[in-house]
Amino acid sequence: VGVITLRISQLSQATTAARRLQDVLLPHPADRAPGTEPLPATGDLTAEGVGHSADGHLILAPVDLTVRPGELVAVTGPTGSGKTTL
Repeated sequence: VGVITLRISQLSQATTAARRLQDVLLPHPADRAPGTEPLPATGDLTAEGVGHSADGHLILAPVDLTVRPGELVAVTGPTGSGKTTL
Protein backbone atom coordinates (compact mmCIF):
# COMPACT_ATOMS: atom_id res chain seq x y z
CA VAL A 1 0.00 0.00 0.00
CA GLY A 2 2.88 2.37 0.82
CA VAL A 3 4.43 1.90 -2.62
CA ILE A 4 1.11 2.62 -4.35
CA THR A 5 0.62 5.77 -2.26
CA LEU A 6 4.16 6.89 -3.11
CA ARG A 7 3.59 6.33 -6.85
CA ILE A 8 0.29 8.25 -6.77
CA SER A 9 2.06 11.15 -5.04
CA GLN A 10 4.86 11.08 -7.64
CA LEU A 11 2.34 11.00 -10.48
CA SER A 12 0.52 13.99 -8.99
CA GLN A 13 3.79 15.93 -8.73
CA ALA A 14 4.72 15.02 -12.31
CA THR A 15 1.30 16.14 -13.57
CA THR A 16 1.67 19.47 -11.78
CA ALA A 17 5.17 19.95 -13.21
CA ALA A 18 3.92 19.13 -16.73
CA ARG A 19 1.16 21.74 -16.43
CA ARG A 20 3.67 24.36 -15.32
CA LEU A 21 5.94 23.54 -18.26
CA GLN A 22 2.97 23.73 -20.61
CA ASP A 23 2.07 27.18 -19.27
CA VAL A 24 5.61 28.41 -19.89
CA LEU A 25 6.40 26.71 -23.19
CA LEU A 26 3.16 26.91 -25.14
CA PRO A 27 2.19 30.21 -26.77
CA HIS A 28 -0.63 32.21 -25.28
CA PRO A 29 -2.45 33.94 -28.17
CA ALA A 30 -4.49 36.01 -25.73
CA ASP A 31 -1.25 37.61 -24.47
CA ARG A 32 -0.59 39.23 -27.84
CA ALA A 33 -1.59 42.81 -28.45
CA PRO A 34 -3.94 43.21 -31.43
CA GLY A 35 -2.05 43.50 -34.70
CA THR A 36 1.14 41.87 -33.38
CA GLU A 37 0.66 38.42 -34.85
CA PRO A 38 3.83 37.05 -36.48
CA LEU A 39 4.04 37.53 -40.21
CA PRO A 40 4.80 34.54 -42.44
CA ALA A 41 8.45 34.17 -43.40
CA THR A 42 8.83 35.22 -47.02
CA GLY A 43 12.56 35.39 -47.69
CA ASP A 44 15.95 34.02 -46.79
CA LEU A 45 18.15 35.37 -44.00
CA THR A 46 21.68 35.64 -45.35
CA ALA A 47 24.90 36.62 -43.59
CA GLU A 48 28.07 36.85 -45.67
CA GLY A 49 31.49 37.28 -44.09
CA VAL A 50 30.07 38.16 -40.67
CA GLY A 51 32.70 38.17 -37.93
CA HIS A 52 33.43 39.86 -34.64
CA SER A 53 36.46 40.75 -32.55
CA ALA A 54 36.76 42.37 -29.13
CA ASP A 55 39.86 43.81 -27.49
CA GLY A 56 41.94 42.57 -30.40
CA HIS A 57 40.77 38.98 -30.00
CA LEU A 58 38.85 37.23 -32.76
CA ILE A 59 35.54 36.13 -31.20
CA LEU A 60 33.79 34.96 -34.35
CA ALA A 61 35.63 34.11 -37.56
CA PRO A 62 33.96 35.28 -40.77
CA VAL A 63 30.85 33.16 -41.33
CA ASP A 64 28.65 32.70 -44.39
CA LEU A 65 25.15 31.50 -43.54
CA THR A 66 21.80 31.28 -45.31
CA VAL A 67 18.61 30.25 -43.51
CA ARG A 68 15.48 29.68 -45.57
CA PRO A 69 11.91 30.03 -44.28
CA GLY A 70 10.89 27.02 -42.24
CA GLU A 71 14.45 25.85 -41.60
CA LEU A 72 15.62 25.23 -38.06
CA VAL A 73 19.22 26.09 -37.22
CA ALA A 74 21.14 24.81 -34.20
CA VAL A 75 24.41 26.52 -33.34
CA THR A 76 26.72 24.40 -31.20
CA GLY A 77 30.25 24.72 -29.96
CA PRO A 78 32.38 25.08 -26.86
CA THR A 79 32.21 28.01 -24.47
CA GLY A 80 33.61 31.15 -26.06
CA SER A 81 33.27 29.96 -29.65
CA GLY A 82 30.91 32.81 -30.67
CA LYS A 83 27.46 31.16 -30.52
CA THR A 84 25.84 34.03 -28.62
CA THR A 85 27.63 36.62 -30.73
CA LEU A 86 26.30 35.00 -33.89
